[in-house]
Amino acid sequence: FILSDDALHRMASMGLDPVTAADSDVAGYADTAYDYDGSGRLHAAAMVSLVLAVVLALWFARAFALRAQDRAIRAEENFRHFVATGKPFDSRLRMSQIIGLRFAGDNEFVALAKKAVDENLSQKQIKAAVTNWKADHNRV
Repeated sequence: FILSDDALHRMASMGLDPVTAADSDVAGYADTAYDYDGSGRLHAAAMVSLVLAVVLALWFARAFALRAQDRAIRAEENFRHFVATGKPFDSRLRMSQIIGLRFAGDNEFVALAKKAVDENLSQKQIKAAVTNWKADHNRV
């Protein structure tokens, strides 16, 4: 119940204490009354919010882990290219292309990296062009 100052004065003049009076007595003086109907809407809203929060947390945890793996793959393959050529990767290589290149054997890696940049190959095209397949068992 929400009681205005005027409602409190009227109750006091009738000898009613708003703290100890019965709800039925206070209701007659209240400016606004909130009644819980027991439908469980608040509980349902809380559960939906909780489920949504858990799903988002799990999605973000997975997304952040994949992003970290992508960064590790970029660093490893860039180092592999540097060891083979003395130069870092071409800056035009996209992450998806680098992920495809990680399956190339050392004998075709540099040429395939250049071809990927020059012909703008997709990850799938790069994987199809690999003849000496090098498996990556560390990707989750």
